[in-house]
Amino acid sequence: MMKTLIITCGCLEPSKDGIGDYSFNLAKAVKLLGVRVVLVSVNDVFVKVFREENREDIQICRIPAQINWQLKYRKLKNICETVSPDHVSFQYVIYAYHKKGLPIIAHKFLVEILKFHQVSIMMHEPWIGRSKEDSFSHKIIGYFQQVIIKQLINGIAPVKVFTSNKAFSDLLSKNGIGNKVLPLFSNIPFLENASSSIPDLFNKKSFVISEKSIKIVLFGRIPFAWKKREFLKWMEERDICLLIAGRSDQDNAQNLIKEFENLKPNLKIFSFGELDKMQISALLQYADAGLALTPPEILGKSGVVAAYKEHGLPVILAGKNESFSGISFNASKMTDEISLDIPWDKQEIKFQRKKTYSGVHLTAEMFLDTISSVEKQQIALA
Repeated sequence: MMKTLIITCGCLEPSKDGIGDYSFNLAKAVKLLGVRVVLVSVNDVFVKVFREENREDIQICRIPAQINWQLKYRKLKNICETVSPDHVSFQYVIYAYHKKGLPIIAHKFLVEILKFHQVSIMMHEPWIGRSKEDSFSHKIIGYFQQVIIKQLINGIAPVKVFTSNKAFSDLLSKNGIGNKVLPLFSNIPFLENASSSIPDLFNKKSFVISEKSIKIVLFGRIPFAWKKREFLKWMEERDICLLIAGRSDQDNAQNLIKEFENLKPNLKIFSFGELDKMQISALLQYADAGLALTPPEILGKSGVVAAYKEHGLPVILAGKNESFSGISFNASKMTDEISLDIPWDKQEIKFQRKKTYSGVHLTAEMFLDTISSVEKQQIALA
């Protein structure tokens, strides 16, 4: 039975790194299940020297990115020897360990430590260049990423590899990496009293929103390419308010507003900017549906979609399709989501809200159950 767990990732700066926030929230949920958890960031760009913290009763060790990998190796090795974990959960995304996505040296040192422990790897994102639409240069980089990821897995010999969605799972399996889907949870939990903050949120922005309007929320990063025109055509002349919240990069909210004003002048748009967790939860409880800009094939990797679902919010699929080489995807199986390919009138029933739930606790339980099952299998085979 697992008593002590190390969760390791690249960075643990709060609200600055999605995988770091994921790791911290997973740590809290696992701790509630009776396991001691130590969090370690091994390439943290937000600290200049090694730092130990205690955040919400979770022990945190942060190894700075600016020191060389030999020093990082010594720090991580010392932490592992001191903590003596029953298991190490390696939260992996390749760009966390090398800014150009080729962490050959990092992998060498990580393997030298982790091969002596019972490890599972959460593959948040595999190699790039996996899609038919990707550029030739991305396919070349992706080929080398695939090679070094396989070397990492062979070197560590994890007891289990996890990933967040079926498309990534099929991709890994196709390339000889056995795995299990561990559903992604939201870093924005459903907060019961959050809705009471809606009046203040609107008053601060001087927003007046009609209760009769259909309110669709767009939260998180706004990619350059998504089904904008299809979305505008699909909504027809309905009385709709688009509520935009969160950080955006490639195609920022203001540019999107200007574009929509030209394409559909009668669409009412309200931009809230970056909000805290309470305010985001309030907005998700207030809205009638959430707009998902992630490709449908990898919807399960989206923390935004996880937030929509944990808040019981209907999800509208507006992401461009991503065609994986050699892997088929059946969109007809996505029966719960709202499709832009089907007229609004024929999907009215899908606009009903579902029950809210805590994804992080379900994921924590599934994670521990899976590792426990692996341990029992190993004992039976011994």
